[in-house]
Amino acid sequence: MLSANKTAPSFVIDSNSRLDGDIEDFTYKIRLDTNNKYNKVSLIHSGIPKYYYNIDLCNNQFTLIENGVSNTVELTPGEYTMENFQTTMKSILDTASATKTPASPWTYDITFDTLTYKWTWTITDHASRTFASASIDIIEDQCYQLFGFAEELDPPVPNSFIAKSLTSDYPVCFERTNYITIKSNISHNNGNDDPDSQILARIPVKNTTYGEILTYDVLQVFDASRDLVSSQSNIFTFSLFDDHRRLLCMNGQDWFFTLMIYEYNDIDVFHKEEILYDREQRKIALQRQRLDLERKIEQNIALEQLDPNLATSVYLPPEQVEEATPE
Repeated sequence: MLSANKTAPSFVIDSNSRLDGDIEDFTYKIRLDTNNKYNKVSLIHSGIPKYYYNIDLCNNQFTLIENGVSNTVELTPGEYTMENFQTTMKSILDTASATKTPASPWTYDITFDTLTYKWTWTITDHASRTFASASIDIIEDQCYQLFGFAEELDPPVPNSFIAKSLTSDYPVCFERTNYITIKSNISHNNGNDDPDSQILARIPVKNTTYGEILTYDVLQVFDASRDLVSSQSNIFTFSLFDDHRRLLCMNGQDWFFTLMIYEYNDIDVFHKEEILYDREQRKIALQRQRLDLERKIEQNIALEQLDPNLATSVYLPPEQVEEATPE
């Protein structure tokens, strides 16, 4: 019930004030009143600085396969743009090819189509090691979005070069995640499977520049509420995840959010609905009384016009009807 929220306690949780753990995954002590009857919790505001990279240690690997010889390649973690990704990819592909076959390396060229938002990779083979086959395989849940490939399947499907050329399947996306999930053992989100049962909130990520703060405010508290797991415990865990359930590395930058914890009672909602129903019925009754009185007035006026000597009951002006109508 909304009125219950007006007196509900709110708590600002700051990762900088954590008991232990890391910025992205920590425990925090919330001081709740003893013997409370709280059963709901809702995140009502959050501020998450966008200092996580779109390439980090969770999504920086892929496999380059040349004529059946594979080589695991790692991108240096960082915030990549189209330009530096293009330059970096050429460099590491050339290096990877030279590492496996130093006497006869291949060279790579990468172009970007500004109309389709897709990459095209081309290979120039070596005179002593001609092209037979090549592919770029993205390790599961890795950086496939930056390449414009489909998410890795099981079993893996290689992204193969055809005639020394490979083009992205989809437009590339340099956003690290479409939304940020805040998970906590303070809440239970009924209806989801076990891995998602502790979702406290999902924060949509818009086109935000690196270094800005992603702010999020809840307009309807009850709609954003979760079941409170225990109102007697006071130490809880809080974690940040991307849209692939990977911890989001904040690179040393703290984040914060505000929780509202309150008691929700279904009976209060029932009574509220009863009151609204009674008000609506009373409004309908008053409208009917007004219409009946107006019809009676019209009838009396018509009779007086036919016979001026006829004594009819005194009528009230319409604006006085509601005041004269009994409660």
